Amino acid sequence: MRHRIYHALWVARPLFLVLGLACFAAIPTAWLERAPSLCTYKRLFGIECLGCGMTRAMSCLLHGDLAAALAYNKLVMAVFPLMVLLLLRDVASRYRYFRGS
Repeated sequence: MRHRIYHALWVARPLFLVLGLACFAAIPTAWLERAPSLCTYKRLFGIECLGCGMTRAMSCLLHGDLAAALAYNKLVMAVFPLMVLLLLRDVASRYRYFRGS
């Protein structure tokens, strides 16, 4: 049973990364700006956490607005490349696995 769950997650993770990036690219940033904050930390304590603004920053970055992305959250410059590297590593791993089968 554990092996099946691991295998399902192994196959699904690249798909979730691609879908996440596609959603950030497809949803207009203006729509995200009007939406309320979902950050539990901000709602409880009234101050922003390190991740606040990351969704809008990713959306701005994928829409080509680097200045706005940095204004929302400067950590986007670390998170976005890491997401892309993780996606490329996952795709390469799956390719080698299925090519070798």
